[in-house]
Amino acid sequence: HHYGRLAQETQDYAVMIDGLLGPILEVLQDAATHGRQIGAVMTSDHGMSDLRYLAKIDKALYDLAPGALLINQGRLMGINFAPAFSDRQRADALNAATRLGGVGLTVGKTRDGLTIYTQTTTHTIRYATSDCGRDGAYALSINNGTFYCPSELNKISEQFFYPYFATNIAAYFRAKDAPDALVLASEETSFGDNLHAHHGGLTPDEIRVPLLFWNLEFKSAERLPQTFRLLEGFRQPSETSVKDR
Repeated sequence: HHYGRLAQETQDYAVMIDGLLGPILEVLQDAATHGRQIGAVMTSDHGMSDLRYLAKIDKALYDLAPGALLINQGRLMGINFAPAFSDRQRADALNAATRLGGVGLTVGKTRDGLTIYTQTTTHTIRYATSDCGRDGAYALSINNGTFYCPSELNKISEQFFYPYFATNIAAYFRAKDAPDALVLASEETSFGDNLHAHHGGLTPDEIRVPLLFWNLEFKSAERLPQTFRLLEGFRQPSETSVKDR
């Protein structure tokens, strides 16, 4: 988190983790020699971005949105607007925020979806109630196009700003305590204490994580499967198999 991807401290930490994993892998190997094939997966909860810039934008955001509550998450800045702040004022504030130094884009909730603001363009994401099976109960439309279930949308809009950006940001704003808006930092920039790894960064280096398998094979129709899809491959053992063991 503190030093960046290629720093010596990071490499030393990786070597330490490798040493700690050695005995665990030996246990798995020993189990295999005694007829027990144990499958294991190792992954990460987020990736890492090498940060070079620190952008202090709190005061500027307060000037644009008086009375707002800001939630600084490093790579993201959440905004809860004052109740009296109108929809028009919210849109104007988010549009203006895209011109602040260190800001990549902003996203605000609307009545039926989200509006994304950049310095040059505006995009929309709309929700529609739909039975999307494992994806949940809503479909998404980008810029008033066709509605797709999230997994289908991922296949056709993988590079809509960042990998899985549309579906990730849509899911984020569906959460119970989601803010009214988000300000996303430019690449290599942080709004906070300049840590190199944050929960919430949306660039490819922060979204993509390694998947290491032991005695398992994972197949997916998606070129970059989302990590939570792994859970669909695991099922609780049947009563018969438990008793046999």
